[in-house]
Amino acid sequence: MSNRPNQPGPTILFIGGHDPIGGAGLQADLETAFSFDCRACSLVTCLTAQDSHDVKAIYPQAKDDFEQQAQVLLADIQPTVVKIGLLGDAQIAKAVADLVETLQVPVVLDPVLAAGGGTSLAGKSLLQVIREKLLPLTTLLTPNRAEARRLSGMQDVERSAQALLGSGCSALLITGADETESGRVRNTLYRAGERQDFDW
Repeated sequence: MSNRPNQPGPTILFIGGHDPIGGAGLQADLETAFSFDCRACSLVTCLTAQDSHDVKAIYPQAKDDFEQQAQVLLADIQPTVVKIGLLGDAQIAKAVADLVETLQVPVVLDPVLAAGGGTSLAGKSLLQVIREKLLPLTTLLTPNRAEARRLSGMQDVERSAQALLGSGCSALLITGADETESGRVRNTLYRAGERQDFDW
């Protein structure tokens, strides 16, 4: 028998790719939401062919299909917050930007630009849509160091952080697990005129 309360927590709309391994993507997002007693809804941006080492291919949804699924879902359920992950291509990214602009809720964007094995998951056109359309709508942006550099076009992490904040997102959490050498990870939260480090 479940010990969960009768009234669920916030409703989170997860928008992202499907990882058949279950270690990331929508499946991991849904499991995380459930562990915090949140209601989880999802919209799939793309399917992936991958194993535990790397992504072999991605298969973005057709933009019209994605928009129809979103329309039906949101006519019935109003999310409290939106979390965006892997987008797949520029057309889906534009559809996601149009969608979140209408919702008027906090948006967390995890810009998945490459797989853990190194395969690039974002070309120039997708990066442009993220910069121009999604960043201004983002409440919290959560890139790793490599993603922050790629999004900003700058090699220095501090300069990257300031450039990304200047793009319109309200707060920025740059994670450091992708470049750790000592086994210790430093994540850094940036807001206007403020920086806070978290060591793990």
